[in-house]
Parts: sequence; structure tokens; C-alpha cells
Amino acid sequence: TAAEDDDTSADHKSSDHDTNAQPPSTSSSTANHKALNQHESIVVSFLSTVVTDAERQQYITGKQSALRQQIKSTAPMVLPATVSKKASKQKRNSKTQPQSQDEIMNSAQDILFVEYLGRKNGNYPLLIHFVDSWVRCQMNEWIKRGTHTGFQKMSTLTFFDRHCNHPAFRKYADDDSTSKHQLFNLIRCAMQSYQGRMLRPFDGSRAWKIDGDAVDLANYLFEMARIVRNCANQPVHNLATIVPIQVEFLVINKRLKENKPSPLDSKGVSQLFDDDDTDDDDDDIDEVDDDEEEFISGDVGKLLSKKKIVFNLYETHPLREMFRCTEDVKRVVDNKRCKRTVFIIDRRKNNKEKAKNTEYKESDQKQRPKTDRGDKVYLFKPLNFGQFEENQQKLVHAELHHNSIKSIVPRPASKAADYGATDSLRGRMLVFSFHIMSKDEVRCYLFYQGQCFRFLGEDLLNVLPTFFVNGQKAKNDLLTRYKQDASWKKQFDEFCDTFVDIRFDTFYHDLTGKRVRIDVAQ
Repeated sequence: TAAEDDDTSADHKSSDHDTNAQPPSTSSSTANHKALNQHESIVVSFLSTVVTDAERQQYITGKQSALRQQIKSTAPMVLPATVSKKASKQKRNSKTQPQSQDEIMNSAQDILFVEYLGRKNGNYPLLIHFVDSWVRCQMNEWIKRGTHTGFQKMSTLTFFDRHCNHPAFRKYADDDSTSKHQLFNLIRCAMQSYQGRMLRPFDGSRAWKIDGDAVDLANYLFEMARIVRNCANQPVHNLATIVPIQVEFLVINKRLKENKPSPLDSKGVSQLFDDDDTDDDDDDIDEVDDDEEEFISGDVGKLLSKKKIVFNLYETHPLREMFRCTEDVKRVVDNKRCKRTVFIIDRRKNNKEKAKNTEYKESDQKQRPKTDRGDKVYLFKPLNFGQFEENQQKLVHAELHHNSIKSIVPRPASKAADYGATDSLRGRMLVFSFHIMSKDEVRCYLFYQGQCFRFLGEDLLNVLPTFFVNGQKAKNDLLTRYKQDASWKKQFDEFCDTFVDIRFDTFYHDLTGKRVRIDVAQ
């Protein structure tokens, strides 16, 4: 069962759920179920799916479960770690006994059960949609309160009891039967297990902040989204389409600042420090291993070449060149589906400040340095974890998260595992991971300093400013463009349109009674 206390800091039960809002319309080609109104819930239809004892034995509890084996082979981090004989022998006499294999199998039944419910409904990404809904609910509540306020974590119990207020779902969930309690305990356990093993949730804390121009980052995001839209809208026939495809964008910013307040800034704390106390002078400096130091200060192109990874390089005018690189993406994946590509946007040698301080004649526009001058963009297919299951009825949706966590960029050491999206690299791992399943289903996940959340277009203005040293200035700069620059506003609107996911929009509405997208907070 889910032994989880209710949040004392969470908001009281929401009363502003949009019971009259209609969920987005769906077509038979992009959703397994018709769009439902406030009197019906697609979530209830999933949870009402009958799982027979024979199915439970075959796919969930049985030692030879094919579903378990499939998850283990494609996304093993989803399942509990197995205990080796050596580890078991070492802990034999300790107070903390390792789990037996039977205990490990039983502890995975929550994940397997929810995954199997999805399988019975056209391999619907049920578990991921539950997790994404939980996280997005927390994000949206934070945005509505104001991101200057502290981020409030929300337990799964609070989420279901106070925020899942779609009338049809509420009626279903309020049926106080033993079977319903068991069902929701399984779902809550599965959600918590998935986050604990795969995606550390966003909690508003950041050890490092970006010391740069938020508008510059936004301009790169616009180009990322353009590439995603171009990939998603490729002609649908076997010789041309590269969808489904996973496209990752790693942005390495030029300057970062450690987000650690000085103890001297806190009243009464300065007295704890003596003037002649120098023993801990190095405590404020994070230890960085040799691999990290080499990557942080090294050349990405040389690293990729050293690893014998073929790559495309855009450096003359990266923003403009990204505008035309969709064909390069197709070549990198050899025009095949269910592959993965990585873009690295390296801004460490950006010379925008030099461009600002240099005078040029009007006739010398071609020589004038651009704001992206000095930046380099690399495109490549990773050597490891470069694909996912082609049969969409057998796909373990967590495999795409697993790919990101396991490999974004190689480590300099010859035999070391790659750096993944949940590595921090002292704030240099900012990843936007796009899962382009179809033109009507584009999921995006933002990874930063080990944390992750489902990213939506409006988050560019609502959330990303909090990643900057001067968050208020970043927000003001973006809002100024949003309100006063019609061309930039048009690009922003197109950017937001990239994040279309009809199935998730419907799921979120039919669970919470609200739309998942919220307006820009001004």
C-alpha cells in the first residue's frame, strides 16, 4: 500500500475546476478513445478495465511475465534493482537484509499492473500520463500562486483527493469500496516508484542558475520547436516518415552562478564564523572529477571525434542554420523511424558582449557579429541508446526516458558510461527532450540539475525565468518582447503550438476537470 501522509502545506480542495470546459477534440487516428465531456471520463474507462486472474498471473505476478521481461530489457530502471549473490552474502549478518527475488518481483506489481492496463487499452501511456498529470498539477498551482513563492510539493494522496475533480472521475473515486482502495493504492505506488527510480520531480530548487540573456535562450527554443514541427509533419508514408522519433537538445550555457547564499547574509549567522577560520575555505567549491572538468572546459567537437561519433556542425550562424537542418536530421537517422538524435548547443564561447561594444558602419551589416556568434551547434546520433521499440503496441513508453537518462553526451574517459540528462555537470546539463510520436502527440520533458518535468510552451515565460540569476529581469525581458514585438509574439505562439498532445490533454481534463495549459502569467 502507499504509506504516504497527506500534505499539510498543500492547498485546500480546489473549487475552481472547469466542469464546463470541453476537452480537446480527438480523431480516431490519434486517440484510442473518443473525447469525453464533463459527464464521462476517459480515465474512468481505463480504470474500469477488467483484468482477469489468468491475465494477472500471466502478465503481472508470474515469474515468467513477458511484460516484466520486456520492461527489464528496454527500461530496466523502472523495475527494482536485483540483488546479486555477492551483495546478499555481504549483508547476510547486517540488520538491513537485502530483498529476496520474490520480494523484488512483488514490489514491481504496482508498475506492472498500471502498465498492463495501458496495454489492454491500445498500449496507452497510462502510467506516464498519471505521473505527468501529477507533476503538471503541481507546476500549474505554483504558477498560479506566483513563482516567486516557494514551490509546494504535493503527495499523490493530495493530488487524487483534492485536485482530481472531474465530476465523473470524482464519482468513481468516491466509491468507498475495498477494491477501489486497492486500485488507487497500486496507482499511487506506481507513480511514486516511477518518480523515485526514473524522474526526480521538479521542486523549484536549483544549485546553479544561468547568468545570461533569457531572450537569447528563447530564440534557440524557437528554432528547436521549428525542427520538432518539421519532423512531426513529415509526409506519412513508409519511405519518408521518421516519426516516431526522439530528439534531444542539450544547451550548454556560457555562464552559471552557484545559487548558494552567503552565511554572512543571514542575520545572526556571521557570528558563527571567526576571521581566522580558514580550514573550510574549500568547502564552498563543489568537487568535480577529472571527467567533468575535461568536459566543462573541453571542446565538444574534439570529444565527439575522439569517440568516433559522426556529427554535423553549425557555427557560422547557428540560429539560421538550424532553420534548415531537418533534412540533416533525416540523414542522421538514415530515414528510419524510432531513432534518437541529439543536438548540443554550445554557448560557452558566445561573444555577444563583444558584438554590443563594437561599432560598425551601416554598410558592414554582413560583418556585424550576431548574438549567436561564437556558438556552436552539433547534431549526431548517439552510439548508445540510439533507438526504441518500433512496434508501437509493444513499446514500453519509459524506454524514451531511459534513453535520456542513460546517454546525452559521451564522457571523456574511454570506457566510462555516458553523461545522461539527470547528471548535473555543475548546471551545464539543460536538456529539452522531445518524444515525437505523431503530429498530434509531441511530449517534451525538461531536465535540469537532475530534476525533470513535462514542459509546455507557456513555461518559457512562466517557469524558465526562475532558472536565471536575476529571475525578475529575465521575466521582464521576455514579457517586453511578448507584449511589444509582434514578430517575436508570433514566434512564441508557434512555439506553444508545437506542444500538442491530444491524448494527454484529454486525460488531464478527464482527471482534474481542468485544462493542462494555462495562460502566460503577467
